[in-house]
Amino acid sequence: MINVQRNHTIDSLKLLCATLVVFIHCEYPYKVNVLPVTEVAVPLFFALSGYFIFGAKRKWERIGRIAKIFAWSAALYLLKTEMVQLLTIHRPWMPTWKNITDLILFNDVTFSIHLWYLPAYIYVLVIVFLIDMYNVWRWAFWSILPLLLTGVFVKYNIADVCPKDTQYFRNAYFNGLPYFLLGACVKITPLHFGGKCLKKSGLQLLLALVIAGLFLARYYLTGKDLGMLALKEINLMLLTYGIALLAMLTIQTKDNIISTLGRNYSLYIYIFHILIMQVCEGVAMRLPESIENIYMYFNPLVVVLLSIEFTYLLGKLRIIKV
Repeated sequence: MINVQRNHTIDSLKLLCATLVVFIHCEYPYKVNVLPVTEVAVPLFFALSGYFIFGAKRKWERIGRIAKIFAWSAALYLLKTEMVQLLTIHRPWMPTWKNITDLILFNDVTFSIHLWYLPAYIYVLVIVFLIDMYNVWRWAFWSILPLLLTGVFVKYNIADVCPKDTQYFRNAYFNGLPYFLLGACVKITPLHFGGKCLKKSGLQLLLALVIAGLFLARYYLTGKDLGMLALKEINLMLLTYGIALLAMLTIQTKDNIISTLGRNYSLYIYIFHILIMQVCEGVAMRLPESIENIYMYFNPLVVVLLSIEFTYLLGKLRIIKV
């Protein structure tokens, strides 16, 4: 079992990931310029989980905790969906057999798509428990790139047939598991070559430059053919690995407000931000146009802050455990 002191840089990075997820879903004037950067958020979330959990015990307890969070968050968004349906078209939303099958097989939550992360995470934890039980980590690590490229192949082949059915490539198998395993790889990465350790500051600088180059490259990888989609996924894999490795090297042993928010609030920001976003954007639409235009520049950050406040309030009321 690997036993190392907690690196709070990873916790801080989780807050950044949650913020980037908000930037994916919110509306704001400069969104098209930011999206290539935000795409790293969910893969990095899975990778950071892999980094923390690899070598740790009590995986079943984690599965139970995430299952409880998924149960009440799904109930919350289902209630919201039913209320909207009854108020607008005067009949309740009823799941189809396809909705149920997609949830069971592909982690798709039809009434609130962003919740796919939670059942996918549960599936990943179960798979990792089995990998650990049978000690097949080496085979699991070799499966990372094939799994990611299989997801790319599926994405390419359904793009024209059913473009909205993202669950067939955005799920535990082709997204969650490979990036989780990538995070575990970061934890066991040897930081020496030829028997000589690299100077830490030099490696950090090199990684930062590589990460910047990979981010820049994402703005040019815009094609939709199979080869370009594969290049984009490989770029995302390298970017995720590089950021996680840089965070591992930049050790922060003391807790602070950013790392505390990342550790305790990032998952709840992910869960609640859609509700907060819909309220904020609904209010903004009723403002004078000039004020609305100004507000929309800050919309994602307002949603993040209000999601934190909402989580804090629920924690104080002991509705959720923060």
